[in-house]
Amino acid sequence: PAEATRRIRAWQRGVTGYPIVDAGMRELLETGWMCQSVRMVVASFLVEYLRCNWVEGEKWFFENLVDADSAINAMMWQNAGRSG
Repeated sequence: PAEATRRIRAWQRGVTGYPIVDAGMRELLETGWMCQSVRMVVASFLVEYLRCNWVEGEKWFFENLVDADSAINAMMWQNAGRSG
């Protein structure tokens, strides 16, 4: 879990070293917004590449998106986590 926490924090701050992921996550932090296609890229990156639980992403997005919708957010993250 210490390693998973480090990966999640890097993802949240936009310092993963992957430009499109980092740009999307920094945009989210600075503006509270991210276009849908980039949302799917960063979600897939968190779950598939960083191997982190989709629930961490779902919580982070809900806390930071200005257009957060609990039902849509949960559905999108369940899809990214291959569980919904």
